[in-house]
Parts: sequence; structure tokens; C-alpha cells
Amino acid sequence: MKHKLILASASKARLGVLKSAGITPKVSVSNVDEQKILSNLTDANFDPKLQVELLALSKALSIMKIIHNELLTKFLSKTSEIHTHNIYENEIALVACDSMLEFEGQMLGKPLDKQIAETRAKKMRGKTTILHTGHVLIKIDPNKIINNCDYDSFTIPNIATINDLNIFAKNLPFPIAMNCTSTKVTFANTSDKQIKAYIQTEEPLYVAGGFTIDGYGSAFIESIEGDYNNVIGISPNIIRKLCNEINIEY
Repeated sequence: MKHKLILASASKARLGVLKSAGITPKVSVSNVDEQKILSNLTDANFDPKLQVELLALSKALSIMKIIHNELLTKFLSKTSEIHTHNIYENEIALVACDSMLEFEGQMLGKPLDKQIAETRAKKMRGKTTILHTGHVLIKIDPNKIINNCDYDSFTIPNIATINDLNIFAKNLPFPIAMNCTSTKVTFANTSDKQIKAYIQTEEPLYVAGGFTIDGYGSAFIESIEGDYNNVIGISPNIIRKLCNEINIEY
């Protein structure tokens, strides 16, 4: 990519996928309260696409607030008046992602607890689930961010439907593209002993759905149908497509 890329994620797995695709981003970690964001959604509006895209957008906009403040500080250090001089030459791209596993009508995030992870693994063995990953890509022109945006531009209102989310994104004062890609994941018929041993590694505690495809968990995945990298949590193929939508040269 010709644009400098910022990855709004602390995930080493996501960073590894990008590096393997020849992209070395700057990492900026968002600290959004995912449970608080999802609590505004009702069961009647159960929509995997909405959930992962909403969380990914929330992460992206939390980093946009940081970028806006940094740019404004740099700008004001150069001049006492805000104007449109092109003091920042390079555009920036920001990518944020969120993954959740759909299983039996529920969306599963990180288990965080060993008992929860073990219970999930036992229920999912031998069954097919769907891993959804929301991608959000934002094209940042630093000068336009300074002159056309204020802090409130990056605050998401209450969102109830995917249509609400799309309307909000469309009205943001910068180019943005969003996507939800889904991959079917079928788990092997693992034994209780194998599951317990896997849980003890603590690997599944901090990943969506409670499993990994690029670590110890790969031994317990029978097959997938769809994008492999999407299961890890970020897809260079999807990023390329989103770049095309907002005129970023990949």
C-alpha cells in the first residue's frame, strides 16, 4: 500500500497477517467497551453483520479521535490560525476489525474464562459455526480532518439496525468503506481430555469464539469454507476491495 496504514488492534495475529501480505502498519490500540456498545442492541435486531461492523467502526472512530487531536496539536504548534495550508503531505489509511462467532443463534466473542471456553468447545465439537469479521477502512486526509471535522464527528449515536449504521457511515466527513465477511468453520470431534488440554494453554480465552486457526486450535478444526485470513481476524483480500471503494491504491 502507498498509504501509511494504521491498524486499530492489539492483535498480534492480525498484525502478522498484514506483515505476511507485505504491509507493516503502525499499531494504535482502541479501548472501546464492546459490551456497552452491544448492550444497546436488542434480540429482535439480531444481525451478525451489524454487530461486527458496529464494533469495528467504534474501534476505528476511537482512533480517529486520537488522530484528530494529534493533528490539531501539530497544526496549532505551527500557526495560531487554522487555515487550509497543506502542511501534511501524505494521506493515511486506518483499518479496524472485529470478529465474532455465530453458533446456535448466538454471537460469541472472547470467552475470557476457562470454564466458559471449555463449555463452548464441548458444545461446538463436531458442529459447523460461522465466523463473522467486520472490516472498516477509512481514508484520512490530515488537512481535511483538521478543517472539516470536530470531536463530535467521531461519536456514534444509538444504532438499532444495519440501515442506521450505513446512514451514519455515509454521512461521516471522510471516505469510509465497510464490509462483513463470513467463513464457515467446522470443528473436529475432540475428546474432553483434548479440550481441557487446549484450554490450559489459555490461547482460546482471548480470541473470538474461543479458538484460533493459526495456533494450537488449528488441530481441532476439521474444515473451513471461505476466507482463511478472515478467521484470523483480518483479510488482505477484503482490505484490497475496500481500498478500491474509496480510491486508495493498494
